[in-house]
Amino acid sequence: RLNFIDVYTMCSFSWESTYFEKQSRIKNQEMWMNASLVP
Repeated sequence: RLNFIDVYTMCSFSWESTYFEKQSRIKNQEMWMNASLVP
């Protein structure tokens, strides 16, 4: 669980890396969704 200081530190420290991590995480979720949809 994140508190405000953790979020602020993450955003100020490395916003780009967290952004790309989120993008890759979304892609992984999409891949898992597609894999689960395919019989």
